[in-house]
Amino acid sequence: MKGAALATGTAPIISMLVCMIHFLSKNNTIQFQLILPSFKHLIHACQLGISYFINQIASGITTTAFNYILLSLDGNIAVAAYGVIANYALVGNSLFNGISQGQQPLLSELYGQSNIDGTKKVLKHALLIGFVIAVILILIVILFTNPLIAFFNSEGSQVLEVYAYSSLIINFIGYIFASVNMIRASYFSAVNQPRKSFIISISRGIIAIIVLAFILSKLFGITGVWLAFPVAELFTLLITMKE
Repeated sequence: MKGAALATGTAPIISMLVCMIHFLSKNNTIQFQLILPSFKHLIHACQLGISYFINQIASGITTTAFNYILLSLDGNIAVAAYGVIANYALVGNSLFNGISQGQQPLLSELYGQSNIDGTKKVLKHALLIGFVIAVILILIVILFTNPLIAFFNSEGSQVLEVYAYSSLIINFIGYIFASVNMIRASYFSAVNQPRKSFIISISRGIIAIIVLAFILSKLFGITGVWLAFPVAELFTLLITMKE
């Protein structure tokens, strides 16, 4: 636990040091200056960053809700199976967050130049890359499900293996839709449409997935809990297609 805490605290520092290589180089064109804070600019910045904020806090909220549901259904083993999903989901989320954040500076520059066709082209490429990565992740999970579970099943629990097997596959299928939602939410933030980005983020990150987790668990038991993620992502995609 101490090592995990140390890694969590050290990682942002390393990222900042890597970024400072550019800011301290001769190629840097950005200068830092002390200015008086602007409440108006702060509110505007918060509007554009609210979707990313929701993405960050959503995992904690959904994990709490899922653990509560799973404990009531089948106790610690079910929670442990969800823990397997959560650990591998961090990898998937990181990949799609990388695409989302990578497209933002390109989109913002093109939007600032009023190059709407250019922004749509970047979005199209980002969605294609996200889809390809989602398919690759699904294939990896399907082909190597048992070895992936074994990393977190040192005691060889057969019940845990059964739960984690189906949940892992179902969860990663959801990334077909999640990749689109994450990339589109980032796109709307970059082109100054925070309302649309907020709707996508709040739906997929908190409201839809938690509501569906409770409903589907009543209908299908533990399988319903696993289905909550892909169904919530598909639901969010369908209701925001016109956005």
